[in-house]
Amino acid sequence: MRLAAAAVAVDAKGNLHVAGYTDGVFPGQAPGGGIDAFLRRFDHFGQALSLRQFGGPANDYGIGVGVDFNGFAYVAGTTDGALPGQKPAGQRDAFLAKIGGRSPAPEARIGQACHALDAFMANVLAQSGNRIPEDRAAALIAAANQAKAILDCR
Repeated sequence: MRLAAAAVAVDAKGNLHVAGYTDGVFPGQAPGGGIDAFLRRFDHFGQALSLRQFGGPANDYGIGVGVDFNGFAYVAGTTDGALPGQKPAGQRDAFLAKIGGRSPAPEARIGQACHALDAFMANVLAQSGNRIPEDRAAALIAAANQAKAILDCR
């Protein structure tokens, strides 16, 4: 199994959240197919706390992560297909998955990767004053910025 850790974030409790992607299957996880995104959480002693592997039938890459004050992680990435419950918008799309509940649910998924991340961040900034808590907005923007840097968006 090959895997790549692409981004890290630390929450208020000192837990480390690592986002990345793999072509294998982690124990106890269900693969989506192709390459899947993942989020792994460790405590401040390095003990593994949780793992979530997710994706659709095509290749999915987790390449950015942010964490809010409630401990929810937001994984930003790209997909070459469709995530469960979503329809593809183009050949390679951006996704943002909120992790922390029972299953990852895409928080936003719009258009081609770099343009989608720009539009997503503009939307978060526009709503941060009235509908999105400040810590969540910061986590979402951090995840999207990490993804944009890896994608070399200009």
